[in-house]
Amino acid sequence: MQTVFKTLILIFFFVLVACNKEKDIVLSNEWIAASITYENGDFITPNSEYFFILDNKNKFTLRLDINLCWGSVHFRKKTVDFKNGIGCTQACCDSEFAIALINNLENTKNWDIVENQLILKNDKGLKIVFNKK
Repeated sequence: MQTVFKTLILIFFFVLVACNKEKDIVLSNEWIAASITYENGDFITPNSEYFFILDNKNKFTLRLDINLCWGSVHFRKKTVDFKNGIGCTQACCDSEFAIALINNLENTKNWDIVENQLILKNDKGLKIVFNKK
């Protein structure tokens, strides 16, 4: 009887832990980069459209002026995690904004949707805003 009781408690514990695991949120959509606010407060906006495309399998594509970038991204309750870095083609000539977007995207740790904007940010003041397409 004691063995059955211990087994039931163990099963209950595993079920409780499994249910508490934070699950990925699927944001399958296409977004257009609107602005970057740096940690020092400087602000930059794009001169053309840069598409941040999210699929339903935690993958993203980022279409820039010339290059194309991709990677894995996991959205959870309010956190975002770009797994295993960002890969990009290596052609020349992307704009200052496109390069800043690539260099700062992985530094974001939190996300929010306000009206039709996806906002990626960190606790140091970095904020990248995308408008829903």
